[in-house]
Amino acid sequence: MKIVIAPNAFKECLTAEEVVRAVAHGIRQIIPHAQIVSVPIADGGDGTLPLLLQSTRGRIFRKKVSGPRGRKKVSARWGLLGQNCAVRFSARRTVIIEMAEAAGLKLLPPTQRDPLRTRTTGVGELIKAALDKKARQIIIGLGGSATVDGATGLAQALGIKFLDARGKPVKPTGGSLNKIKHIDASGLDRRCRKIKIIAACDVTNPLIGPRGAARTFASQKGADAQAVKILERNLAHLGRIIKKDLGVGVAYLKGGGAAGGCGAGLAAFLKARLVSGADLFLEIIDLPKKLENTDLVITGEGTLDQTTLAGKAPASLARAVKKYNKKIPVIALGGKLGPGYRRLSSAGIDACFSISPKGMSRQQSIKNAGKLIENRVSVIIKNGFFKK
Repeated sequence: MKIVIAPNAFKECLTAEEVVRAVAHGIRQIIPHAQIVSVPIADGGDGTLPLLLQSTRGRIFRKKVSGPRGRKKVSARWGLLGQNCAVRFSARRTVIIEMAEAAGLKLLPPTQRDPLRTRTTGVGELIKAALDKKARQIIIGLGGSATVDGATGLAQALGIKFLDARGKPVKPTGGSLNKIKHIDASGLDRRCRKIKIIAACDVTNPLIGPRGAARTFASQKGADAQAVKILERNLAHLGRIIKKDLGVGVAYLKGGGAAGGCGAGLAAFLKARLVSGADLFLEIIDLPKKLENTDLVITGEGTLDQTTLAGKAPASLARAVKKYNKKIPVIALGGKLGPGYRRLSSAGIDACFSISPKGMSRQQSIKNAGKLIENRVSVIIKNGFFKK
């Protein structure tokens, strides 16, 4: 029996690779000689970079860049995809950059998380490093950011000027976007005009509005209610200035709200193409090759609910599997089954299972997640669920 194990990370708990190992242990307890194919996946957020480099046998680099608060340098990873991937990526010199490496929430302790003050300058510095390595195509994973600056810090690092009413430079952060009255893109690094930029989005939210970058995600980055209002107004202002000076409408662009408005900013400043990070990941690793003669696919993430349908990796994986072969069963594991999880059947997930026994606390589930996954998988396989 061939089983493909392709989970996303269980956030704040297990990496995708750790989930794969736990699932494999559970399978081996019942079917010792099962053919197991490990395919840990990501959606453009935290973890996308190392998984892609591992899967494609790529090269990893490090560079000291500005951190999200600007005062402190951080050692950020970026990479060059290897040849073990889909042709359209291996044929080009394709670089992968993960925004969280230079502007991530993980880089700041809770007391320093303030999207009014953080910026994406370090991400722009990573793009410059990639250009220095003769990159012909750059994929930027948008996820896990500590910023709501609409990619202005990133753009400034690449030569774009943001000017106030007096023509003086503005140091753009989420809290100072309202000071920008003019955008001068004439100084943009010329190399950016010759390469292809792809923004891998882990959400589909627009820049502004009830589902926008500020109202939906800013509180997770440390913003209080008043800061959320300021950030919403500032992003709306940035959208108007972008429309006036660059002629690009980004306010309601699908995925424009990813990474604190970086989706919108990348589309405006670097003419980036915004795509589903999960779909792009699966395309790069050439998923169909891994599905040949497969009897069962097991995926999962920390919480399975209706939001899983909005660009998350398990739903994208299931759609890809069913496109390849509708008869391959797909089951999903979650630390928690939330509202609307039954709707995941519309994406091709045939059944969802919680790994947590009834009555177990969240803390206990997180602490024992590996063993819980192993036990749940053993029960599923032992009962012959979807056994061919």
